[in-house]
Amino acid sequence: MRRALSLTEVVIALFLLSSVALTVISMTRMAFIRQRRNQHAVEATIIAQSALNGARAWALDPDHYLENPWSAYNGDVDSPLAEYTVTARTLTRRGLYSPCASLEEQWTGLPLEGARLMPQAVVPLEVEVKWSNKASDRVRLLGYIGEPKRNIVGAQVKDLPAVSPSAPTGGTALYNVSVEDSSGRPFPNLLFNWNVNSDYLRIEGRRDGRQCTLVRDVTVTAPTPPTPPWLPVQCTAQYAGANITIEPERVLLP
Repeated sequence: MRRALSLTEVVIALFLLSSVALTVISMTRMAFIRQRRNQHAVEATIIAQSALNGARAWALDPDHYLENPWSAYNGDVDSPLAEYTVTARTLTRRGLYSPCASLEEQWTGLPLEGARLMPQAVVPLEVEVKWSNKASDRVRLLGYIGEPKRNIVGAQVKDLPAVSPSAPTGGTALYNVSVEDSSGRPFPNLLFNWNVNSDYLRIEGRRDGRQCTLVRDVTVTAPTPPTPPWLPVQCTAQYAGANITIEPERVLLP
């Protein structure tokens, strides 16, 4: 005849069963919470990426890109799902070196040379998507949006001297240059190249070419011909693979 379970054995069995049940329930709950959070994170990432894509499309308009900061992407942004809050902010514009940083970094900090830097080549945009007020319940994406390509037809050269500058012996002649498109919007990232007859003048100035100083401190000796009364000055730039030819005023050599 089998012996019945004692009260102590029943209590112990119930305790063990309850412990296992609570453990399973707790693990199931945690798994559900983790799954739900992962779902939120995936959806938030998709929403943030969509916002970045929208910003890239919006910035294809040069008027939008040149805004500082971007009015449409410097605050709350429309969210496709009500439970998510989307905010965006533009960070300080970043320059890019041409042709690359590893070659140009040797010039950084030199007052007369400087690096060939395109100062507004990209705009960093940070997008944050959150689904609660907890610091962990949010996703941030950082994207870099480049300057849109513009048509250079009808581009206008600005800031060049209106009259021929003069470079007396031991003196200098200063040139500045900038370019605007047909709508009057600047090309802030253009880099310029200057050329003049080095037998008589020396080029000095920043390597980005936005300012050029012609220095007349070259000693002219035979067989170099005597110094002419003036010299032509050449300036060129490239934009999106197209050449921009600029015709500065000649420099006088009194």
